[in-house]
Amino acid sequence: MLPRFAPFAGVLVFALVLNGCGGGGANSSGESGSSDNTPLQGVYVGTTTTGEIFESMVLPHDEYYALYGVPNGNILTVQGLMHGSTTSGNDKFSASVSDFYWPGAVYTGTVSGSYVPGVSVTGTVAETGNTPVNFSGTTAAAAPYNFNTPASLSSITGEWSGSLEPGNGMVMNIQSDGSFSGISSGFGCSFSGTMTPDVSNKNFYDVSLTPDAKCLGHGLPPASGIAVSYRLANGTNQLLAGGVDKTNSAVAFGLSGVPVTLSPTTTTLTASPNPAVAGSNVIFTATVTRTGLTMPPTGTVTLEDGPDPVFGSLNSSGVVTFSISFPSAGNYLINAYYNGDTNYSGSSSAVLTETINP
Repeated sequence: MLPRFAPFAGVLVFALVLNGCGGGGANSSGESGSSDNTPLQGVYVGTTTTGEIFESMVLPHDEYYALYGVPNGNILTVQGLMHGSTTSGNDKFSASVSDFYWPGAVYTGTVSGSYVPGVSVTGTVAETGNTPVNFSGTTAAAAPYNFNTPASLSSITGEWSGSLEPGNGMVMNIQSDGSFSGISSGFGCSFSGTMTPDVSNKNFYDVSLTPDAKCLGHGLPPASGIAVSYRLANGTNQLLAGGVDKTNSAVAFGLSGVPVTLSPTTTTLTASPNPAVAGSNVIFTATVTRTGLTMPPTGTVTLEDGPDPVFGSLNSSGVVTFSISFPSAGNYLINAYYNGDTNYSGSSSAVLTETINP
């Protein structure tokens, strides 16, 4: 028996309870439900008697996912994923569970307990070879999340960093169409996939993840699952995702992240030729260098020369060129300013002196 696995079982139990939420009982308002056949559904957050925390989602068709682990600042450091289905009614629930604990262990067991629809859940989980663990959770911890509001891709677009298992740390970028790509810092490999608002019009996303060959070799599977995002009590948005390999019941992935704050950039400016002859074209090249993130900066650069600035768009390498002709001789003071994007802050180059001869 491995004692540290016990809290994971408790997390799973909670998720199962949520899954039993089937119909419309759960919401983020904390409204009390009645003792009837209202099933559990939505997001629940809680703790086990052994100190683990869990974040779980129960879907309309009695499927659930639950991530569990330990807090690390604003991020849940993922240690495992629980997945399965359950039944509930008259404020009672029961279920079987599959507990994917990294690295590589899979445990099964049963769970039972009671719930107040849309408010709270308590119960006990028992996994083969582990001591039974009690757990409790509430919907209030996930407020102001509303399960009955359709998910929006605009709320998850951007760069996220956090925890990925298997693989430890990760940085990923989600595009406005829901496609994403990322890097596992623990394995030095990459993954990609899609997040799509679920057709049920509930507030979660369907996820498909594809690892590259190196990530696959380290145990990160091609998998499908779900994702959910909501604001934490400290004001930080959180993204949670989990999935299982439908062709191999022994592997799964779990992800927890928060938005990356704007990363700094450095802008440099060069000119060729310098000096130049009046009336000839001078090529100015602005290069924006990023710090910390995986994707290149996007957006525009403003080239300033007195009252008449010109604008250009960065290419995929973070470079933009300008061709400018100076009709008169003299020394011209030129600088370039990168205007920033949703992931990078703006930056200004040093002033460049362009000398124009007669």
